[in-house]
Amino acid sequence: MTVKRKNIRLKLMTLILAVLFTLSQIDSSSLSTGSAEEEKILVGAVTTQLASIVREIGSEKIEVVAILPPQVDPHHYEPSMNVLLNILSKAKLVVTTGLHHFPVEEKIYQAINEGLVKVRVIGLSDYERNGLKLLVNPKTGDFNVHEYYYSIKGIKAIASTVTEELIRLDQGNKQYYAERLNDYLLRLNKIEEAINSLLDGNRYNVRVITYTPLMQYVIEDLGLKLVDVIVSEVDVEPSEEDLSNMLTILMNHEADYILFSDIEAIENPKLLDLLSRQGLRYHIVPLSSLAETPELASLSTAILLSSSNISYNGEMENSSFNILLMLSILANIVLISIIILLVIKVRRRGG
Repeated sequence: MTVKRKNIRLKLMTLILAVLFTLSQIDSSSLSTGSAEEEKILVGAVTTQLASIVREIGSEKIEVVAILPPQVDPHHYEPSMNVLLNILSKAKLVVTTGLHHFPVEEKIYQAINEGLVKVRVIGLSDYERNGLKLLVNPKTGDFNVHEYYYSIKGIKAIASTVTEELIRLDQGNKQYYAERLNDYLLRLNKIEEAINSLLDGNRYNVRVITYTPLMQYVIEDLGLKLVDVIVSEVDVEPSEEDLSNMLTILMNHEADYILFSDIEAIENPKLLDLLSRQGLRYHIVPLSSLAETPELASLSTAILLSSSNISYNGEMENSSFNILLMLSILANIVLISIIILLVIKVRRRGG
């Protein structure tokens, strides 16, 4: 029953975030200008998340192709070399997560090194130059290269790097790209402000465990304390010792919650059931649902944590109450967003 209520809250929260993001795009899309016949720069992005960030900067001036289809595991899936070369040969820029992260990225650098294609490729070292700070995986002691593109800080670094590259390729639209970056950074700052309002000063006392290192950068965004990671890497099965340590930490109140991505939750139903039966707190963050809006990952996590008093209060553990509450929040968000957009449009037309 607890798992079912969590799923209801998860779906409603995803709906709220999707509506909020969609409404935030109405004004910018309706005011876009430019000739449809203008030649566009083709940019290849390895993942849907990276493609989303690139699109925020290039908008109508570029065409973005996600090299990996959505909803596939990038750690295992890779297109054929023919498909990859077809994209690389047409692209002016390729955006990757790093040199040796995903198998497809190994193929990309292999094709370039062998002289099969010639294209500008950016990756992890470029983002570090623009402010990305790699975190250390507490389980392995190595740098964590997973999912930094879901964090606000990581997105800012990627967006700044992409802007530099698009300006280099298209000097005539330098101001356009710079303004798009500025608008995007302002929006990211607004998201950070919303997170601050949701968590207030309580965040620094919140201690969490994650199932894998995937959520580490989001946790860093929120200022939470990462106590432990259950498994050291993606696709590693937890040992009995790993699970015993997790239960000990939670039962001894050394951590307040354990965080799962939605994919991790789907793959570990027995573990979730165990946590529920033991009355131990966990949250499921809908990362896969936010692939096209990665900037909302930290905000969605903040919403989950800020609502935890409702989620775990015995008097309020009523699914009907939670549904009505979330729908009320959704209605208010929609109404406020529409009013703000109308005011902005009236001011622009009048000015």
